[in-house]
This record gives sequence, C-alpha cells and structure tokens, in this order.
Amino acid sequence: MNVDSLILGCTHYPLLLREIRGIMGKKCQVPNPGEIVAASLKDYLNRHSEVEKHLTKKSKRKYLVTDLNENFKQMAQRFLGEKIKVEQIEY
Repeated sequence: MNVDSLILGCTHYPLLLREIRGIMGKKCQVPNPGEIVAASLKDYLNRHSEVEKHLTKKSKRKYLVTDLNENFKQMAQRFLGEKIKVEQIEY
C-alpha cells in the first residue's frame, strides 16, 4: 500500500510519534496531533477573548479521565513532574 499521509486521531499519539513515523517511512507525512490541537485552541482563544473573563487566576487543575488506571496516573505524574489526583468520570 502506498500511503502519503497518516492522520492520527488522538492527542496521546505524540508519545508514539517517532515510532509511527519510523514505521511509515519518510515518504509518508504524519503530523503531530498534539501540535494541531494546541494551535487550534490558541486560535480559538485568540478569536474569543471573552473566555478569559470566565477564568480565575487562582484556580486549581483538575484531571478527569473516562478510563482510570494506575499506569496512566504514573505516566502523567512523570510527564508533569508533580503528584496529581485523577478522577474518573462517566460520560
């Protein structure tokens, strides 16, 4: 099969991006979904400055997941460089 582009549909794929690009080869474009999401959010926030008035500068971070497992928590703590509390939610 001759694939010229591969679009990754999840923001956690950057963790595997090097490996995926290696498998796909240099002729296949594999954009970083994390960078695309971050750029899109930045653009949205720039166009909707009214969002900032609803934010508080002294707020706390909350980490919500739909599938909670200890491996995720350990990896997140290592990535963020701090201990975190993760809460599972139903959707």
